[in-house]
Amino acid sequence: MIKFLFPAVIILIATGLIVSATKEKTPNVSVDSTHVDFSEIIQSQGLVSAIVRVSNTGKAPLKINRLSTSCGCTTAKMDLSDLASGESREMTITFDPMVHPDELGPIVRAVYLQTSDQDEPEIQIDVTGVVKK
Repeated sequence: MIKFLFPAVIILIATGLIVSATKEKTPNVSVDSTHVDFSEIIQSQGLVSAIVRVSNTGKAPLKINRLSTSCGCTTAKMDLSDLASGESREMTITFDPMVHPDELGPIVRAVYLQTSDQDEPEIQIDVTGVVKK
């Protein structure tokens, strides 16, 4: 029985070390907010914007694969080049209330950030507000 347990324990420890070593050299995406609330948006005043900081808290470069939104009235812009370990940059999220001129009241939109982070390949940032005349 001991002859069987000893190799099994060694294999488990080695597997744990390999997984741990691999995990240490991976990118890790982080955003300072997953919700942007524009509160009251006066339609006649036009565009509203907010900044979300995107960071790589991992140990390997983070690839930005895609940045998209749920509707054409919402845009998200940022430098899409790789983020080095420890680096961060700003993403500008903009909502245009005149894209849907007849739509007043609460809005719910989303921004999608897809990266090479294996644990969290897509982050959704919710965008809310209330459009008023």
